[in-house]
Amino acid sequence: MPHQSSPLRILCLHSFQTNGAILKAQLRFANYETMIPDAEFEFADGVSECADEAKVDAMLKSYFPRSKFGPYREWWNAQKVQGTVVYENFDEAVESVARRLRAEPPIDGLLGFSQGGSLAATVLAMQLKGKLPDTKPLRFVWVQGCFRPRHPPAVPDFQNLDSAPPVLATAYEDDPLVPPSLTRDLASCFPGATFVELEGRAHKVAKLVDGGDPATRQILDFFAALSRTRESRVGLAVAFEEAQKLEGSLATVASPATSIRFSTF
Repeated sequence: MPHQSSPLRILCLHSFQTNGAILKAQLRFANYETMIPDAEFEFADGVSECADEAKVDAMLKSYFPRSKFGPYREWWNAQKVQGTVVYENFDEAVESVARRLRAEPPIDGLLGFSQGGSLAATVLAMQLKGKLPDTKPLRFVWVQGCFRPRHPPAVPDFQNLDSAPPVLATAYEDDPLVPPSLTRDLASCFPGATFVELEGRAHKVAKLVDGGDPATRQILDFFAALSRTRESRVGLAVAFEEAQKLEGSLATVASPATSIRFSTF
């Protein structure tokens, strides 16, 4: 019987002053569930509620009312201290994701939009720097419409990275909040990262177009490559398991004077 690989488990991190339920709706509107069918999306909430909901974007509140989607949340809040930008609740935000990466079943990758994208990139960079040694290594990260964190303790983590798992970075060509050059700059920190620029003026999650525009094809190609790598690893694991079973069976029927060993990988 052929081995059925499990879906990719993706932990999704929302943008500033939204929440996991809102991001879930945003991904559904953007066709993720239908166009990336071999993925299982999970959604986390920021570590703190928005202190002043009057500052939440009015259009966002009209589309995603608190009464239906819950309180608006954030991963951290940028503050200026003696002329330096610091992120309040930064450590708590990183730890909240790290806790999920320690748990079972394991998370394969992160998807982060805007502030959530900066957090996803931070967690990956910290893993690569050996600062989260007790977390399961991420297999990939997809960041959208975000930039390198300015929080001083985080800045060195993005410097001089020698290798990284597959990283996909996407941004709209005319993003009014986060210029795509900043997302491209973030992607450049990770060797081998893929940057995809989408047409249009928007600060929103990347929309996957049924029928496949060039950007959608690049994004789906990224996930197809992940699936091929995963299937190859699963195939090796199954072959190893079968070789061990076969070795045991032959050892059982072999005469006492016969030594039978298989070279396994």
